[in-house]
Amino acid sequence: MTNQKARQIVVESLADQTYSRLTDMLLSGELADGHPVMERRLAEQLNVSRTPVREAINRLETEGMLERKGGRMLVRKVDLKEFLEVLHIRKLLECDAAKNAVGRISIQLISDLKQAMHNLLDQNSVSSTEHRATDDLFHNSIAQSCGNRLMAKTIIDLRRRTAMFDHDRLPARLIPGCQEHLDILIALENADGDAAAFAMGKHIDNVRRSILEHWGIGE
Repeated sequence: MTNQKARQIVVESLADQTYSRLTDMLLSGELADGHPVMERRLAEQLNVSRTPVREAINRLETEGMLERKGGRMLVRKVDLKEFLEVLHIRKLLECDAAKNAVGRISIQLISDLKQAMHNLLDQNSVSSTEHRATDDLFHNSIAQSCGNRLMAKTIIDLRRRTAMFDHDRLPARLIPGCQEHLDILIALENADGDAAAFAMGKHIDNVRRSILEHWGIGE
């Protein structure tokens, strides 16, 4: 391997790592709505050069998580209207994904996901980061088991859009959410595609309903 190629691999690896770190900062709310994203400051904070930060920022802008306004790069704000629109599309796709995951998702993965839900329910206190990570694991695992790579990628991208919604404006749904996840997993375990799709639709409807109630908005 030439030195030039080795350097390129290191740069690409740093760019991916930086992208992952910035994504976590966005989804956790560490970089909040409207927050300016400054290349130099982030490079210092993450202890990397500006090149991987620049590449990560460009990638996140392309994915719609950042936007340019008045010559500045900002964290893009996802309002309630957009959140509900994305949630509607997610329901259509995730119900289909759950149905198609029957016969494709492994029994071991179902067991692991059930255990992850019980682990959350058994804890006295769960951080928002852990809750989000487990929620991502559940939904993304089912999406990736549906047999359609484009559908899986679309679902994962849409979930990231809804995750950009202001965390302080979302009601807590840890216990009901985990219980609804378990209902979906039981349907998958029983190889009942219709039941899995129904349970997924009910879960996303409940998310929508709780948000509207939290905001004091009627159906």
